[in-house]
Amino acid sequence: MDLSLPLSSEVTETIIPQKQPFVLVSSLLDITETGCQTAFTIPEGHILTDAHRLQPSGLLEHMAQSCALMMGYRGALQVANSNGADLPEPKVGFIGDIRAFQCSALPEVGTTIQTQITIENQIFDVTMIEGQVSQNGTPIASCKMKIFVKN
Repeated sequence: MDLSLPLSSEVTETIIPQKQPFVLVSSLLDITETGCQTAFTIPEGHILTDAHRLQPSGLLEHMAQSCALMMGYRGALQVANSNGADLPEPKVGFIGDIRAFQCSALPEVGTTIQTQITIENQIFDVTMIEGQVSQNGTPIASCKMKIFVKN
């Protein structure tokens, strides 16, 4: 499996627990110790769009899946760097809390959004993140979120 960045959508879909038609990340663009940057090209007919735009619930789920992609990538790298065994099943996370959600625009179908995820804190199986979604370099949505990971 090619884990070089940016990740292809095919690799992306193998390291997150979500499956089509509920996938809301297309690629991992960059990753650091404290966060990541992802992209999502919004397909026509996605279940979290109306006829023309990704809905606020889609923006929130996209931020959560961006965090899942970051965690899945780290797990895939550990396997690749240790013994090259098969990848474990991706861990499932649950949104436990959403705060300070702001949305100034809803992106249109066919466009690409980019998201910056910053880990603010991690305690046991709970990760607190801040997400910032942009389109063409302009911020369009943000929130703080607690994600609980099932082991």
